Amino acid sequence: MKLFTIIKAKSVKGVPSQKTGGFHDTESQRSCHNSSDACILFSVLKNRFFSVHHWKSFCNNTMADFRLYDEEGCLVKRMAKAGDFVKIDILASPDIGTKYYWVKIDEIIHERDNETEKCLITFVPAADPTSGSKHIAHFYNRKSSSTFMISRESRIIRAAVYGRNERPNFQTDLFNSVINIVIAFCAMAGMSKIQWKDFADGILDFD
Repeated sequence: MKLFTIIKAKSVKGVPSQKTGGFHDTESQRSCHNSSDACILFSVLKNRFFSVHHWKSFCNNTMADFRLYDEEGCLVKRMAKAGDFVKIDILASPDIGTKYYWVKIDEIIHERDNETEKCLITFVPAADPTSGSKHIAHFYNRKSSSTFMISRESRIIRAAVYGRNERPNFQTDLFNSVINIVIAFCAMAGMSKIQWKDFADGILDFD
């Protein structure tokens, strides 16, 4: 008799493998009338997807804001590319206030053939490029990753976020280590999945 089910991270080509810590798989999809309509909407979706600085506008309920910076740490408003940084502003709590976290675009993948198309952006925790510090400015450690993906197959378009190897970042002082533990625990307990589901649903909303 099977008493429980072991939940494993989904294996997705282009997404880092899950080795340790927490993970999540957050996915949404939309059906179009036909493949031609799917191609048209996917073209719009790609523009949204690489406009990271506009992501907040697709998430009506999200508490995060995303700002894109180049490799020199300068604020930019253009399509994202590998090597860029993203500053994430979240309201940690009424007592702590707004917290700023940094990730770097580790890899961008774009695959396409006659029937399918897929784009992935993988982010990893990073140091603040505007401060000169080498310490990771994120509640997850440097081995964690978040991969955002959009895809098209026939008349179906999808948006997804895959978190892998999520563990708290202790590369900081005691106070911030405690904050990182709390926020990382809440994120791994499901709060981040709620936000990413909001993102995945919102970026696919063309109405």
